[in-house]
Amino acid sequence: MGVRYAFPEGYYTMDDRIEDILLNKEGQEVLYKYFEPFFNNPRFGMAKKMPVGAMCKYAEGMISDSVRIEVSERLNQIKK
Repeated sequence: MGVRYAFPEGYYTMDDRIEDILLNKEGQEVLYKYFEPFFNNPRFGMAKKMPVGAMCKYAEGMISDSVRIEVSERLNQIKK
């Protein structure tokens, strides 16, 4: 079935690109809290152009459903 995310208008969601979220201080804090090890990966330069949800799907075995849901909920609280 997979993880389902909310997409409230005017807030960050799992469909927003990592590089766009990193421009927001609160968004940056959320992404660093959950994904900091990925930022040190040499492929991160390419991955940051992806939406967060796509990156999570790509790294499915490394990111649990509960973390993905928590990230989505945290992003949904941050205004664009």
